[in-house]
Amino acid sequence: MGPKEMHTYDTFTRPDRAMAMRARTILVERFPEAFLPKSAPLRKPLKIGVGQEILMRLPELGARAVALALMDYTWGERYCRALIEGAPRYGLDGEEAGAVSHAEADHALKRLQWIERQRAFDRAERQARRDEVA
Repeated sequence: MGPKEMHTYDTFTRPDRAMAMRARTILVERFPEAFLPKSAPLRKPLKIGVGQEILMRLPELGARAVALALMDYTWGERYCRALIEGAPRYGLDGEEAGAVSHAEADHALKRLQWIERQRAFDRAERQARRDEVA
């Protein structure tokens, strides 16, 4: 996939971002063994189906807020770097719940490559705008 082809958090609306941040803050507070703050240098791979478990335990969050928070948490570089084949996945209470598969690790690697291409594309766009002004 080329730059701008993959759906990204950048395409979320301002209300979506706000909803994701509020939900993510709640997840970090309620499930600190699974969700780390945005400032944390690492992420833990989450177990498959964690979104449904969150909704069962915190139905007041709502499906959309949970989905947005999980996208925000899992689409980034730090989370993708944690998805190494065989690495444990974690449930909400910090218990091991499965392992990262080869296909999942491969997908994370492709996502990391896309992130780097996107950054290069964005840098080139910014430089082109600066060159136009100069």
